[in-house]
Amino acid sequence: YRSVTSGNWITAATWERYNGTTWVAASAAPTSSDNNITIRSTHNIALNSAITADQVTINAGSSLSLSGSGVLTLNDGTGTDLIVNGVLNLSATLQGNGTVIANSGAALNWNSIVQGSVNMDFAAGSIIANGAATLGEAATVTNNSSNFNMNGSISFAGTPGPATFDNAGNIIIN
Repeated sequence: YRSVTSGNWITAATWERYNGTTWVAASAAPTSSDNNITIRSTHNIALNSAITADQVTINAGSSLSLSGSGVLTLNDGTGTDLIVNGVLNLSATLQGNGTVIANSGAALNWNSIVQGSVNMDFAAGSIIANGAATLGEAATVTNNSSNFNMNGSISFAGTPGPATFDNAGNIIIN
């Protein structure tokens, strides 16, 4: 699957799929069983309902925005579960047992809950916590060389297991 326009994740018209020969209009929104899902440059995808996905790539110049009752559950299948080269706006829940990798130029705007065994690895993007960001359960955020801008609060809710924030970058408290 790949985005064909900006729109809501659950709207089939937002997507097209490869049928083995060519790209065709999607008859349904992508799920975790659809292998690679790409949000293409200049497309902004909104997610305000619950979905399970795997092998999602947010290209540079595009965004995925979780809000309201949106829940993105990462299905820890083959490959990296979520690759961020653009912008990930988290104002809803990111959960599951998957891995998020943010590459150079990527941005995470975080104002929500990350829970489960989600492992978020920021190689060279930026992490901005606006409002109340929560790292819950057994989630891990690894900041290898990014700036972590804290414009609100971050809480660690480590039940049933410890939440971890490993930092090798800069923490900027505003």
